[in-house]
Amino acid sequence: MIIRQLDLMNIRNYEFAQARFSSGLNVIQGDNASGKTTLLEAISLFSTGHSPRTVSDRELIRFGTHEAKLRIQVEDDSPKELSVRIGPKGKQIWVNRAPKKSLSELLGQLRTVMFTPDDLQIVKGGPDQRRRFLNATMAQYQPAFLRSLATYQSMLQKRNAMLKMKQESLVRVWDEQMVDAATEIIELRLETFKRLFQKTESIYKEISNRSESLSITYKACSKKTSKQEISHELLSMWEMHRKQDFIRGFTTVGPHREDITLMINDQLASSYASQGQQRSIALSLKLAFIELIEEATGHVPVLLLDDVFSELDVKRQHRLIDLVKRTQTIATVASHDLDEVFKVKGDTKFFLTAHGELSEVNV
Repeated sequence: MIIRQLDLMNIRNYEFAQARFSSGLNVIQGDNASGKTTLLEAISLFSTGHSPRTVSDRELIRFGTHEAKLRIQVEDDSPKELSVRIGPKGKQIWVNRAPKKSLSELLGQLRTVMFTPDDLQIVKGGPDQRRRFLNATMAQYQPAFLRSLATYQSMLQKRNAMLKMKQESLVRVWDEQMVDAATEIIELRLETFKRLFQKTESIYKEISNRSESLSITYKACSKKTSKQEISHELLSMWEMHRKQDFIRGFTTVGPHREDITLMINDQLASSYASQGQQRSIALSLKLAFIELIEEATGHVPVLLLDDVFSELDVKRQHRLIDLVKRTQTIATVASHDLDEVFKVKGDTKFFLTAHGELSEVNV
């Protein structure tokens, strides 16, 4: 999957911006707050349907204007043109210039994997940060997981409401209602995580030049493997923890409480990994998901890297560039000192952004 061109109008600090991308590495340079991340944000919107930086779409609209327009040209099996307009009536979508009524018709047209500095929370943050990352990425290529997750989260809210109201009989009803969705989430995670962890550990060895070891453990709420056994164990756990749930006012066990443990050189990564090691771990997880998405869809997603290289030494920078040669990569950097690192890759384009202007440059 390749992004050929991106056009923006009235997006944040850009009145108008256009970029024609290389199928290889694309480097966007600029000072802080110059609009580098806005370009990745716009691309990600076509992939996930929303901005990774804000809850409200209207925050994307350039100050003093009433609507924003985004257009992207993509190639996979055939060329596609995707357009989004954000205005007073909300978000409007076109696929190949045909209007679409539902956001779901945009999803799957462009697949991306994005890294931002916030993704360091995958390593050093709490379990909710790791679940959020895993859920969002799995949802890109496993529709069954997305459906089950949405169903489970909706029912979980209702169960928690009944816990707060001390309605025990209704809590039991919700246990029966939500167990199928919870079971499918666990099944799909078990299947995904086994392959994900093997790939992640292998990629990390490459980034660290085999000087460090990464190990990952999935802390599942059920140790069973068959659907029937998982369902039975979940119902038993909810029964066993019901008294505690009533006291605390929320559901204390289930797939919404699962986690993964990341160990580097046999030490807990959240406590002992350096900033560069944490960044390398998060990147390894992202690159592993690229391989999973490719296996599931037959298409390599576009890799978006926001300020990845600043905490990596030169050797890790070179190894990362070698690892991303198989996918189109769009990376933002703040420093021009990195030019020599990027020049090692032949198919590279450079862009400069400053004062709301985006231009392609030769270096």
